[in-house]
Amino acid sequence: MKSSIQGRTARGRTRPVIAGLLAVASVAGAVGVAAVAQGGADDMRAVGPISTKNGFPIWYSDKDGTEVELCLDGTPLCRFLPGDVPDPNSPIAFPGNFPGEAFWWAGESTIADGLTKKVVLVMAAEAAFASGEVAKPGDQVSFGRIRVRMDGMKPLAPYHVTTPYGELDLEADDGGRVFATSDIGALTTPADFSLALASPVFDGLLEWDPAQSPPPDGYLGDPGVDHTVIGSPTGKNFFRVEGPAGSFGPNQACPGVTDGSCVENNLFSVVGKRPTMSGVQTMRAIRVDKNDASSDYLEVFVNSRANQKIMLSGAGIATTQMIGTTTGRGDLYYAKVLVPGNAPVEVVAKNETDGTSWTAPVTDLVDTTAASYDLGTKTLTVNAHSSVASGVTLTAVPGGALLADGTLSVVVPSPPLNVVVKSSAGGSATEPVRLVGADLQSAGVTAASSASPSTAIPLQTVTLDSAGSAGDGLTYQWSQISGTKVDLRAAKQAVAKFDAPAVTEALTFRLTVTGLNGSTATSDVTVNVAADQPPLANAGPDKAAIVGTVVTLDGSASLYGKNYTWVQTSPNEPLVTLTGADTKVATFVMPDTNTPLEFKLKAKVGPDVVSTDTVLITKVAEALTITRAELRTGNGQLRMEGTSSLFSVPNLVSFYASDSVRGSHTGKLLGTIVVDPLGAYAFRADGVTLPAGITRIDIFTSRGGVLENVPVTIRN
Repeated sequence: MKSSIQGRTARGRTRPVIAGLLAVASVAGAVGVAAVAQGGADDMRAVGPISTKNGFPIWYSDKDGTEVELCLDGTPLCRFLPGDVPDPNSPIAFPGNFPGEAFWWAGESTIADGLTKKVVLVMAAEAAFASGEVAKPGDQVSFGRIRVRMDGMKPLAPYHVTTPYGELDLEADDGGRVFATSDIGALTTPADFSLALASPVFDGLLEWDPAQSPPPDGYLGDPGVDHTVIGSPTGKNFFRVEGPAGSFGPNQACPGVTDGSCVENNLFSVVGKRPTMSGVQTMRAIRVDKNDASSDYLEVFVNSRANQKIMLSGAGIATTQMIGTTTGRGDLYYAKVLVPGNAPVEVVAKNETDGTSWTAPVTDLVDTTAASYDLGTKTLTVNAHSSVASGVTLTAVPGGALLADGTLSVVVPSPPLNVVVKSSAGGSATEPVRLVGADLQSAGVTAASSASPSTAIPLQTVTLDSAGSAGDGLTYQWSQISGTKVDLRAAKQAVAKFDAPAVTEALTFRLTVTGLNGSTATSDVTVNVAADQPPLANAGPDKAAIVGTVVTLDGSASLYGKNYTWVQTSPNEPLVTLTGADTKVATFVMPDTNTPLEFKLKAKVGPDVVSTDTVLITKVAEALTITRAELRTGNGQLRMEGTSSLFSVPNLVSFYASDSVRGSHTGKLLGTIVVDPLGAYAFRADGVTLPAGITRIDIFTSRGGVLENVPVTIRN
């Protein structure tokens, strides 16, 4: 999976966001997609054949049957910005002159007061590339997107958002920003393009409301004209945001609302091209041998749209028109063709209606009738056969080659989830492995016991713990088996306690656990009581901590103290808040300071018997780099790229217009991004302006990293 990367805020276009704040789905699958069912019999969602020109589906269909083609026209109706197509004066061609992202459909709505407050809804059915914005064969992915971005809101305030596809409850961050994205689809390669159909956008693609004016011929809308729409599956063809009073300016206020608590917009920018091609894609082409060679035949299935003339041809077979059937989720065409002689190596399905074609190899059909694993003998058994009568070798993975009779029995250490049977004739089949043989026995009962502290002083409370014991439905019984008798509290619970007696000796306790089946297990633990021993504080070793993470002050190795207290001894600033300061183990959140923090642990028996120990906590220094800082004045596009050494925990990188004051970031906030799991960040945003005379940027991270006065390369 890929990390979240923000960008192009004016249009909401970016590489796929995998870790969005809404629902996200991503599953890798096989390239080559048939029409896929998503609901009931009247659900028309489908993905069309793959284009042999660019490797993307030619079209998608939503739940109501609205179809859209990948919009690659060199016109404003497909909403390409300058730079999207490498050579805008030449025809779009894959991969050399192909955009880094394109759309089957897109819809956006914006609410802004022209100053600092801006609310944007971005929705799309998008074509992109898994590894970046450069077209590469085999790197094609697709997804449905719903994104909400809000700037200038009240910090940490809740907001209720209504979109044409549902409602969301979101919260602004401490900078008054909301950024929530749901990308659902084929986000990794090889891509199963049907996964995008699970996105809510395919519940109903928005298009211009013809009651206002019809869209351009052959399109769902014109992205250059904001327009009322139809098509919302919830009937809410508008965008609305509700929040605390004063959140919004007067522009586009909800009807009757005057306190700035609600804004809405029923106008959308819409991209969508109705299909001009149906395409064709072979889903299966197999050879079937019969006992009589003159009866051998081919079975072929292809996918397209309704009312297409699909012709099947190949060496040694008669050209045949395929029969079509409407499934309600796309259209399937099939043919059964006799093979009087040698079967063709490949067949060509040609859609004579639009001129597209698909060449596919002819394989065999592997029929796996059984796959099982015997738990007693550790034997994997597979039975499979090929539709080709002779000259074919079947191989099971795992397992090995099948015998001529189509069987395999082999000892393997453990059962696989599935077995794949591959044929030398090109076919394959996957079969779930069934478990047979003796049932596994229920897990036994084990007992484990511990004491804290294991060395105590008189009257100190000792805790006996059963952590580590295992078994179903356990019951517990603690008993004392040696030493001066003590009063065991909660002796039938998982955790028991007692107060140490005023003696110097060893006390031994036994834990007995009993399982559901009546089986038992025991574990003994010894507590050493030492009378008249002075306390010994042990604050643990010095350590380093990352800013913003929880630091544990561990004095559990201390001995003989009845009371323990942690205090911060230096510096006075910043003064942290200690949790559990009156116990052996305390915690605090590491502040952003370059001065080591010193803490003292006091172990006491009485007011006059005290032992102390100190520990130093230092900040983990962040290695922060910048490899690209660029602003394009034409569209205000800012790009910031670099690395951070702190990425094991979420690390937010913030970019500010430089205020030329060391250690300060009072300048304009330009944007933020989270360092990805590999320690890199790549920020991109449109519409960015730097204050007059400012050409440098300050970078601060949530983990204490700082880069100041970073020069920005200014380009047109």
